[in-house]
Amino acid sequence: MKKRLFIYHYNPIELFPPVVNFLNFAEVALTPEWQVKVFTTYPPDSVGRYHSNSRRIQIIRIGKGFSKGKKWRNLVSLLWFNLAGTFHLSRSWIGALLYFETSSALPAIIGKLLLKKGFDLYIHYHEYMSPQDYARTRFQSYIRSKELLLYKRAKWVSHTNQKRMEMFLNDINLPFLKNSEIMPNYPPADWNNQNTPSIRSVEVIRFVFVGSVTEQGSYIREFLTWLGGLKRDYTFDIFTQSETESLRRIIRECNVKGVRIRGYVNNSNLPDVLSSYHVGLILYKGIELNVIYSAPNKLFEYLACGLDVWVDTAIRGVEPYYTERVFPKVVPVSFSNLLQYDVEQLINREGLSYLPFSESYEKEYKRLLDRISNKSGN
Repeated sequence: MKKRLFIYHYNPIELFPPVVNFLNFAEVALTPEWQVKVFTTYPPDSVGRYHSNSRRIQIIRIGKGFSKGKKWRNLVSLLWFNLAGTFHLSRSWIGALLYFETSSALPAIIGKLLLKKGFDLYIHYHEYMSPQDYARTRFQSYIRSKELLLYKRAKWVSHTNQKRMEMFLNDINLPFLKNSEIMPNYPPADWNNQNTPSIRSVEVIRFVFVGSVTEQGSYIREFLTWLGGLKRDYTFDIFTQSETESLRRIIRECNVKGVRIRGYVNNSNLPDVLSSYHVGLILYKGIELNVIYSAPNKLFEYLACGLDVWVDTAIRGVEPYYTERVFPKVVPVSFSNLLQYDVEQLINREGLSYLPFSESYEKEYKRLLDRISNKSGN
């Protein structure tokens, strides 16, 4: 008998590599009787759409995801996505439902609490949202209040790290929720150890940053200013599709050379792209709790590709990954005061042992898919 898994992810899955990784793994890890329907939105025109190689995985797109500065359009889009997704759910028998974030929760709320459907429920959060974050929008606040009724009914509720989970459980007043799980955002296993990094003499330091970047939320201006005064050769490439006009302006104002904006890069191409760099940067400022207690995807992707990582000391979620006697190195720095550091010492690997990154999403997602396969409806 066929089994159905419905997945709800409001924002375009292409902008969330862990979701694409999950679907790629589900193609091979789920037993043949499983069929998967993924409800998401259309990505920006500059980003290629994800297409599954398996006929068992169907992608259904409903409108467009979040757009910066378009409050009413975002509300209409969010409502349409959730209501259309609920319509699909109401017409189908399913064995399991997995949703990502509160923005995708309405079908599960209606299906479980109103329609009384008997599917097994799984919930994952990419980010941590505080009670104050939820209070900023009436719709999110309302959905959150109903979502609280789902947690004890779910088979699985996960966050990406322990600190985020602790804050989440404290917020919902369920500190001992038995079905809570930690599921980090690791890269694929085949990224690891493709090229064994060496203890090398670096003539030109090649810096790279991958991800969204804004002046308010990152140390981009501080880092560019420091680069402008660096007394040695370097290059700095930025792979991003966000705020590029603002970024170009900052580069001009800092009057810094050797910096290139490289645009969007498909996540599957990152190992080939990153292999030529020395230092991967995590430039986020520790402004919100979600960021302070994050261990960004790029941390693990840089490490898997053999790069040292520089991260601001305010990002406490990276503290468990600091290194001392091994490389690739995870180096805590203060991006607001880089002049206090000796750059040659920061990049030096002499006397360190090589410790390849060994974690992978396959290990993490197998736990979830095993749970779904073994315990969902017959």
